[in-house]
Amino acid sequence: MILDATHLCDDAFWQAMDNFNGPVWASHNNCRALVDHNRQFSDDMIKELVGRGAVIGAALDAWMMVSGWVRFKSTPKEMNCNLEVMVDHIDHICQ
Repeated sequence: MILDATHLCDDAFWQAMDNFNGPVWASHNNCRALVDHNRQFSDDMIKELVGRGAVIGAALDAWMMVSGWVRFKSTPKEMNCNLEVMVDHIDHICQ
């Protein structure tokens, strides 16, 4: 069995890491350091996942890529929401 940590709140994430010894992945998450939202992974969470050899997939949802996105109002062009932003999230995880 593989644990998908994607939709875990912070408390559930750490409880799962304390109690699950199998493989872990995060199918679609980005970095809280770049977009401060509880659906993103903190740096400590990323370090835990990397330390376990987890696979971390990126999320191309605009609100998860850039700060300040307003649903039905913001546009990718005005918010500079593009693949370069996604590369920033991936690079942050790799660093």
